[in-house]
Amino acid sequence: MKQLFLFLCLHIFTCLYAQSQSDIIINEVMANPKGLILLPETEYIELHNTTKQAISLTGWWLVYGQTQVKLSELALPAEGYVVLFRSNRTIQVETNGLQMPLEKFPYQLNNDGKLLQLYDADWALHDEVYYPKALAAVSWERCGNEWISCTDERGGTPGGINSCGTSGNETPEEPLEPEEPTTPELPETPITPEEPENEPTPTYTAGCIWINEVMADPNGLVALPQTEYVELYNRSDQRINLENWQFIYGDKPTLLTDYELPAQGYVVLYRSGREIKVDAQGGALPLAKFPSALLNTGKELSLIDPIGQVIDQITYEKAKAGIAWERSTTGFYLSTDPRGGTPGEANSAQTTTSPDEPTEPETPNEPETPDKPETSTDPETPNNVSLVQPGEIILNELLPAPYSDGSEYIELYNRSQQTLFLTGLALATRKTDGSLSTLYPLSSITTPLEPGGYALLSKLLSGVEAFYLISSPQALHEVKLPVLANNGSTVVLLRLADRTVIDEVSYSPKWHDSAIKDSKGVALERIDPDKPTQDATNWHSAAESAGYGTPGYRNSQQLLPSSTQNGFERPYWSESERSYILRYQLADAGYHCRIWVFDTMGRRIAEIANLTILGTEGLLRWDGLGHDGSRPKPGIYIFYAELFLPNGTTHTQREVFLIH
Repeated sequence: MKQLFLFLCLHIFTCLYAQSQSDIIINEVMANPKGLILLPETEYIELHNTTKQAISLTGWWLVYGQTQVKLSELALPAEGYVVLFRSNRTIQVETNGLQMPLEKFPYQLNNDGKLLQLYDADWALHDEVYYPKALAAVSWERCGNEWISCTDERGGTPGGINSCGTSGNETPEEPLEPEEPTTPELPETPITPEEPENEPTPTYTAGCIWINEVMADPNGLVALPQTEYVELYNRSDQRINLENWQFIYGDKPTLLTDYELPAQGYVVLYRSGREIKVDAQGGALPLAKFPSALLNTGKELSLIDPIGQVIDQITYEKAKAGIAWERSTTGFYLSTDPRGGTPGEANSAQTTTSPDEPTEPETPNEPETPDKPETSTDPETPNNVSLVQPGEIILNELLPAPYSDGSEYIELYNRSQQTLFLTGLALATRKTDGSLSTLYPLSSITTPLEPGGYALLSKLLSGVEAFYLISSPQALHEVKLPVLANNGSTVVLLRLADRTVIDEVSYSPKWHDSAIKDSKGVALERIDPDKPTQDATNWHSAAESAGYGTPGYRNSQQLLPSSTQNGFERPYWSESERSYILRYQLADAGYHCRIWVFDTMGRRIAEIANLTILGTEGLLRWDGLGHDGSRPKPGIYIFYAELFLPNGTTHTQREVFLIH
């Protein structure tokens, strides 16, 4: 025990000492902002340039445990500071400091301490530290070769010199006597390793537990209580204790309690004090901080393990009253169980307990099936599976021009009413003479594509995951694909056996929204899956508000069924996101918007959006700050939005709302 303790101490000290002469250092960590008053309750990490010259951070990486976060383009001035934090959260940085909002900054920094590493664009290590156990509302600051708790009355010094008056490498002479600090300085840092038997936290792989079922709108349920719930499913072959795991609704975390989830087992999360009915094979886990109401229009849900890894992350779609969204190996579908859901047991249409087994055929004794030549020529296609017919699986989204470090992708969508397999299909492009180029079989994709399911195909999944929200990781497949020309091409989905065309589209960069000047990283989305594929008016640039791409889930520009709303809801303040939320639902695809905030005297105090391309449904956020960066005085204000389509259709909206 003592040897392990000393080893950890020595390792931590060595990391701090070895990097004390680095040019860019990790200089301050606010891991537990709860209770802050003079600063926003936002977690952050501060970097400091210790040199006399500016250094570009373009292409640099912050590594949090095993999570890699790519930094934005920024030139950090000589002896300057920059504060890293999660996008859409509020931050307050000192006058001469810089801020860098990052979409993939960790949801929550581990309060028990975590290894942080800083790499440049060539993956050369510049700094490596293990910050100590967090204190509420107090940051850890770097002073010389040690970490001390901040003594500033605000609780931290984001973007400015640390409260001790020094930073990482201003005392170079100290390392000449390394024995001196080992006893007095290091016992505070490794508080956690005091009991090494408990320290090796089990490591989990992404997807070992699924967010398996979501009942967001229980109105109308009869056989089940009208209670919202989220079901988890343990896909692994070992029991997993959920203590200190986090269920995250949007950005709002709920800490899970001690619960042993059996291998292949189910547990239902719901709000304490409400009624729940769970199957005998499953368990129930009431939580005091489970969301009081799951949003009916859809929301991002995440599951985080005790060391901060994202184990699963999905975005459920718009809820249907009295019916749960259930998960399969290819995505979510509405429950077909007559009760409306299957809390604590296998899902209704496609069980997740045996994901590798193909669905049993509807007519297993049909004599024609074994004799079909297509089945016999493709040995990887499951026996007795119906052949995919033209139009049943469609080309739904294309990314011909990825970001410089990204990867092209093609998204397929099953618009039929039956489960289909991709193993007998292939993709190709059509030459100018009408013949097909090289065929790229999809035989490696053995998981079924369910009705309403998506399959996202890319040569390099990391080039997709780095730039877009991934709500259904199981829908992503890494396969060889034909090259998608930036200036347009014809993509063909066909059956391998007889070359029957299943779907085909000749896309053009002219299909992008006219406001898109550079289409790099912008996907083309199909608006209506039931309209002809080749209809140019049925394709549009993915919404800016959706990150310009929706790989593996519903298109941002897909029309909503019989939507009567066309505009924004009244803005409201979200304490968890520290922003005003502006939800919208639109009757047409391709709307642009401009949004301002005015005071009651008619003076424009803030601009929220300027020619932003919207999807048919989604939300925008406003941090509540005016043009000058200050927060408006509490009172009544006017939200004004202009919505317009390229064809000249316009819509304006005014809403009176309260700023707190």
